[in-house]
Amino acid sequence: MNSAGEEARNTPSPSSSRPYRSHRIPACDFCRRRKSRCTQDLANRPCLLCRLHGVECSRGGVQTQRSQDVPRPAPAPRKRIPKQQRIQQTTEIRTASTTGQKAASMPPVGQTNPTSVADTTSQENPRQGGHIVGPVVARDVRILDQYMSPVYNLAMSHARPNPYSFYSDDPNNPIVYLKVPRHRGVVPQGNGTAAFKQLETAEKILDPNANELFNLYFDIVHPAFPILDESTVIEAYKQNGLPHALVCEIYAVSLVSWDLSKRISATRRPRPDVRYIWNLTVKALHEDFLAPSFSTVLASILDLNGRPITSITYNATNLGRTVALSQSLGLNHNPSTWNLDQRQKSLRIRTWWGILIHDRWASLTHGTPPLVNRTQYDVPLPDIDALLVSRVNSPGVTVSDDDRLQGAQCFIALCQLTEILGGVLPLIYDIQLRHEQSNLRAVRRFETNLDEWEDALPSWLNPVGTEFDGSVPGALSLQLSFFALKMCLSRVALQESARTDDGDDTEVRQYYRSRCRKAASAVVQFVVSLQPRDLNAFYLPYTAYHFSSATTLILRCALEAENDETARECVAGARTLIDHLRKARDEDGWDLAEICLAQCETVVQQVCDGDYLGFRRRNTESPRSSRQDSLISTPTINPSGLRTFNTPGDELGAMDTEITDPSNADPLHQQQGSEGQAQPDNHTQDMSSAAANSMAAFNASAGTVPPEFTNMNMFSQQNGPAGSIFMNPSFPDLWDMLHTDGYGSF
Repeated sequence: MNSAGEEARNTPSPSSSRPYRSHRIPACDFCRRRKSRCTQDLANRPCLLCRLHGVECSRGGVQTQRSQDVPRPAPAPRKRIPKQQRIQQTTEIRTASTTGQKAASMPPVGQTNPTSVADTTSQENPRQGGHIVGPVVARDVRILDQYMSPVYNLAMSHARPNPYSFYSDDPNNPIVYLKVPRHRGVVPQGNGTAAFKQLETAEKILDPNANELFNLYFDIVHPAFPILDESTVIEAYKQNGLPHALVCEIYAVSLVSWDLSKRISATRRPRPDVRYIWNLTVKALHEDFLAPSFSTVLASILDLNGRPITSITYNATNLGRTVALSQSLGLNHNPSTWNLDQRQKSLRIRTWWGILIHDRWASLTHGTPPLVNRTQYDVPLPDIDALLVSRVNSPGVTVSDDDRLQGAQCFIALCQLTEILGGVLPLIYDIQLRHEQSNLRAVRRFETNLDEWEDALPSWLNPVGTEFDGSVPGALSLQLSFFALKMCLSRVALQESARTDDGDDTEVRQYYRSRCRKAASAVVQFVVSLQPRDLNAFYLPYTAYHFSSATTLILRCALEAENDETARECVAGARTLIDHLRKARDEDGWDLAEICLAQCETVVQQVCDGDYLGFRRRNTESPRSSRQDSLISTPTINPSGLRTFNTPGDELGAMDTEITDPSNADPLHQQQGSEGQAQPDNHTQDMSSAAANSMAAFNASAGTVPPEFTNMNMFSQQNGPAGSIFMNPSFPDLWDMLHTDGYGSF
């Protein structure tokens, strides 16, 4: 690079060199794509910028080296589109609505965005969108359509266009869409299309690795989470016909796998600033929601898959609007009998299941009720043919057909597991049901369903089988999701057991607590077994919260254990989990370990250093312990006046009493006498005094929390200093992180 620069400075510019901003001698493709000055300082030689970057200098649309992986032609100079033609490049269904017969076909790639289906925009007015009509009104509309059709009244049908589009001729279940305006009256930016400015900036930053990063998505993410129409998306990307927001999301989601590409590594380019790329992507998605279409739903699903996790609040609001948009597009209806192309039907099905997966697993980990009701959709599970109908062998995509097939089977298993989870969630969030009767019978039924799901899996995909293959795309994420659901069922069973006649039976409580220990220990063993290569696999972002859930559950089991040996095993398991997660974060940069370390590392250290055995003895011997489980489901009133209930994130519900101040306690081996009993002078404090010391100890330890988390309330929705433990701990609201790590400049 230095020699090229010196050559440019020392060599006089010949008379035949390219003048600045010359139209007679246009800029080369590389400079035009970057919108940089093309300096032709040497005759019959590449321009200065091409020599500095070591790329081919060509003109006239000839592809350069950066386009070899995906033969995407160099884009023409962006021109401002006239106002009347500014339309969003989104996926649309081109429907031909004639005399009672409606047929939908896949639009040509060059005309519309081929990744979407079921957008009810008409060919005559692409500025219109579609909103599904309710089933009651749809039957009325169908009768009116029969009257207004040319068969019955030719003059009326031509005098006023039909505002409805029909996708099913079933008289008992008509599917009708109302044509509605798609755009808001906003000031356009860039060339007038949504997210154009953000995509242009992102591609400049990622250049020359943007194409390879695009291919990386279909190597790592798509086999395990196949919601996109692979062949259509790749073809549209080559022709610059993919919606800008969707391209931004593909780039951002793939950034976490930047180091896995050999071609990117060969360029020796460092990973771009992930935070800045995500800021651009969030902005692009926000613009896309101003005039949403089917591609907006796809982009939102990818956004929910994004890592690293920065804000629960943003993800919750994004999920809410995605569910609302998908229901307005009718994605919650079974399209099997609709007048659509088979690829469009399969895309609708797997898109809905992508939304459902995020809705239910976010509900489990974030402690909020699901947004989708189980009784309000009838979309069938995707099958292998539906998931592989769009596979293609692209030059830049290296994933094998076997990986695609196994990844599709893994995705179907995840959908089935998500369906079981959907039945468990009402046991947690349905307040009336929870107070009316015990749900142990329902818990046993779901445990049976989970056993049947496990038995139906192939041996290489069975999460607890000896032949489990973690190299299958999505298999490790599925295995951890299975363990998380087992933990959830164990918690619910423990809670419900306290409401039965046997709730005061010590053996019954010990049985359900042993199940909780076993479920949490499975997550610990999962983390211990991970190899460095396993950290590069596909994981749902909710993985980060499963680690926190397991840590707090096993700590609770330690404090409620029936003997000291069991308590020591539980605390040792929590410490092992934290140690392995810290190693994965520090040595391999695994972002999914960060949340658990921020929430639980200090607590685990405090429990290890404190007199947890003495606490356990007092807790088990106190008459209050017989009511401990029943307190878990009791609503409390926080300082803001809101009722709060324990959720799947409230694993420390039993830690509402003391943990002795480590500054006043001797080391663990000094706490025990010759017979294994604690020294009496360490237990003279009453409950309230010990609880106060516990608060002081945790407040004093707040300085050990990473700086970016010091402004957060770690364990409760209540107001309190970082590191404090309350009766109803929950996962923190990470919104404050946006203002401490640079994400706040949306």
